[in-house]
Amino acid sequence: MELKTAAEMCYLISCALHKQGPEDGTLAEMDLAEVYKLAKRHSLAALCWLGLGEKTSAVPEDIREPWSMALGRSVYKNAKLGMERKQLYAFMEERGIRYLPLKGIILQELYPAPGARQMADNDILFDTAYDEEIHDYFVERGYEAAQYRASNHDAYHKLPYFNFEMHRALFSDYSDIKKWPEYYSDPFSIAVPDDDKKLAFRFKENDFYLYVMTHACKHYTNSGTGVRNLVDCRLLHQAYALDQVYIEQETEKLEITEFEKMATALSEKLFGGVYTPAALLDSLTEAEEKALAYYVSSGVHGTYKNRTANSLHKFAGDGNAVNLGTKIRYLCSNLFPPKNVLERWCEKYAPFFLQHRRLFWMVPFWRILSRGLVKKNRQRIKTIMAFSEDAN
Repeated sequence: MELKTAAEMCYLISCALHKQGPEDGTLAEMDLAEVYKLAKRHSLAALCWLGLGEKTSAVPEDIREPWSMALGRSVYKNAKLGMERKQLYAFMEERGIRYLPLKGIILQELYPAPGARQMADNDILFDTAYDEEIHDYFVERGYEAAQYRASNHDAYHKLPYFNFEMHRALFSDYSDIKKWPEYYSDPFSIAVPDDDKKLAFRFKENDFYLYVMTHACKHYTNSGTGVRNLVDCRLLHQAYALDQVYIEQETEKLEITEFEKMATALSEKLFGGVYTPAALLDSLTEAEEKALAYYVSSGVHGTYKNRTANSLHKFAGDGNAVNLGTKIRYLCSNLFPPKNVLERWCEKYAPFFLQHRRLFWMVPFWRILSRGLVKKNRQRIKTIMAFSEDAN
């Protein structure tokens, strides 16, 4: 049932992307209430509303108003985020801080109308030599520093919806694929100066595509990622004259060749033209249907169920089944992580142990007791122990 709803959602998305109105007969067969529910979960309600064109009267009255507001709210929110972003750019230009806008900031320009790509935050890479200045800039403007010097990005939030992720690096040193932090160890060397600003940088089209696909692969292989990533993929292929020789060469270096080919082929089938939901489902291979189901089940931010399944499979190793021993070893690896992970944890929660190294052996036990890890993660432990290959 969810795949049928997904196909109906993809139909409306295709109508929006190709600026073609939906057919009355096709709309009459669709469960638009379910489509709206799924589109909301994937941050695609605004784009789907756009796809309805002049046929919005087909939408049930009880959801017509909230659905119609999705696009208007997205336009307003994106504009406000853009205004905040411009003020930050001006500050960084004034202070001599290099910066590189990322992800949705660029991708939104490829969508068929303002607000069609709903934005949650602003992602910007910056020169970390100025992280204190950036921190003070946000705090002085009423932002909460939700995360600072704790990972590969700092997070700043202000009500009602102003969110900035200021990236210190594009990928963490703890990434599953070690090539990613190596490849992107100096993103500014891959990027080129932006003509409009003195200190702004941008990726060239091929390199931006590679970054977006690598970032999507990171989420896909961890907690999962939503259908919007497939829309992004299709629009990048549509807008950019990609050098396929270069793309194949670099995806091999990044170890994302299989993922990139799968996402490209699936996005082409879903959004390369306007196909009725039934025709779309009939065109999918078994592997493509399975991949689409995974995207659909993941929602925008992925799920803990997906993360558990993917983590256990990685931990078991290629081709090995997940058994009770795998689950126990995986749980132990989480409770007793490597030294570098514990050092990072100490920086944030227990600097005492970094100052008294002879007591560092106590950190794993202190971490479990002081943070109540077992109690807090009781549901997580249940999910891990209940994992079954048959259910996945």
